[in-house]
Amino acid sequence: MTNLRYLRLKYKIPLQKLADMAGVSPQYINRIELSPHLATAKDTGQIALAIEQLIRHDYTQLAALEQEFLYIKGRLFNESQEDAP
Repeated sequence: MTNLRYLRLKYKIPLQKLADMAGVSPQYINRIELSPHLATAKDTGQIALAIEQLIRHDYTQLAALEQEFLYIKGRLFNESQEDAP
């Protein structure tokens, strides 16, 4: 198992989401995960950048969640003052 596949499975990164971010097809990522000798330096760079972008996005989302959660922590079952997204 490649490090890419290990990370993707461990952290539940959907193949489609990673592929979209990297600008390649899910089938291509699957193929290079299973046959790593097919991966080019360009592939490595694109996929690494996509993972970095996913980390930044998720970190930002989690930080916002944490801030909002701390604000309403003691009132989780009260009626929300906000509309759902």
